[in-house]
Amino acid sequence: MQAWDILLNETVVSDFSSQVIAGDSIVISGYTSRQYTVVLSDERKTLIAFHKPVGYVVSVSDPHNQTIYQILPQALSHYRYIGRLDKDSRGLLLLSDDLDLVHQLSHPSYASEKIYIAVLDSPLSPRDVAKCLSGVVDENDTLRAIALDVLSNNTVRIVLQEGKNRHIRRMMYALWYDVLDLCRISQGEYVLGNLEEGKWKQLEYTDKW
Repeated sequence: MQAWDILLNETVVSDFSSQVIAGDSIVISGYTSRQYTVVLSDERKTLIAFHKPVGYVVSVSDPHNQTIYQILPQALSHYRYIGRLDKDSRGLLLLSDDLDLVHQLSHPSYASEKIYIAVLDSPLSPRDVAKCLSGVVDENDTLRAIALDVLSNNTVRIVLQEGKNRHIRRMMYALWYDVLDLCRISQGEYVLGNLEEGKWKQLEYTDKW
């Protein structure tokens, strides 16, 4: 060897315009005879949007309920969910095989807005709209929405910046309303769009489809 060499797949590189592809091994040998090997992988970290149906729990396993992983393809069984939806709720659920991204988007400091459409058993009064915005106390938790719009009759649009366990259902129940249907339509910059229930779609990290 020379004083230093670069080897591509155990062959000394003499042409520095050589292309490398996924799976190639690069070895650098210097004066100290220490070698550094870089192995490229074609595995790409991805983010997906999944339209979770009612009746499935967001969990890796559950002895009593069907989980989302019984719908998702086996190839996605190692993806981890970002936030949760309860068994009786549906809508947008983000999953990724990039654990750093999962942590980033799940951490309270990220504070991404989540938007839901809720159908109640009776119209929400203006007084109770104000209570939802100021905060409703339930089991030592203060549950609030950062925005709430009455769309029509019993249907409301609710924006949360935090997602406590069964946040919307508990908030409404404390005000004597039952939630008949709850669908998350967006999380941060990602939207559910026309994705069908039980289907999934790969996203770019900045995709706003």
